[in-house]
Amino acid sequence: MYICSRSNNVAYDGRIFDFVHIEIIYYMGIYIGCVFENGFHNRNDREASKAFLLETIYILKEHYKFNEDSFRIEMDEENDYYAIETDSLEEISSIALCDGIWSVGMSQKYELMFFSDYHYLDQLKEVAEVLGAKEMWICDDNQLWRGDFYIYDKSLSEWMDYLRQKGIESIKEFPCKEELSSYEQGWASHNHYDVVYHVAITSRT
Repeated sequence: MYICSRSNNVAYDGRIFDFVHIEIIYYMGIYIGCVFENGFHNRNDREASKAFLLETIYILKEHYKFNEDSFRIEMDEENDYYAIETDSLEEISSIALCDGIWSVGMSQKYELMFFSDYHYLDQLKEVAEVLGAKEMWICDDNQLWRGDFYIYDKSLSEWMDYLRQKGIESIKEFPCKEELSSYEQGWASHNHYDVVYHVAITSRT
């Protein structure tokens, strides 16, 4: 947690901010997560899952013009985790195969989604669209696996049931870019964002 008294300067990410009226800025350590459908419901079949992951890698490789080494398959049966891992898709680090959905992990903090200077939403929308999705859900990764829920063997309906049990009855649309703040405006307006948002994907073609 970052804590500052009134009028203190705080350094973050190599920049200096003057928070005049903020006592508690933000607790760190929650990352960006994303969920969208993939239509694959044969996850209990290891070979079928591996084949689907390989097919997905081919689609990504063709779209981004990457070589085969840009993507790795992780098949961790002990932890029931089947995923594509990569260092090539900017901040996207993993695309995990769940029951009919992908769970995408990013290596950036969730609060950065709410600054107009960053383009993490565009990165996620591009991947989702390339893989055939028409909509997706952005969330902090506490809603996926860090808390009392493990999404990797779950379906979209099971995830939605879990969110409702937590008291999340409705999911808002993610704010448009004009509603977001710039990084230089600081963090003050982002203490009360929702933990999950819906995003409709509009084709770029």
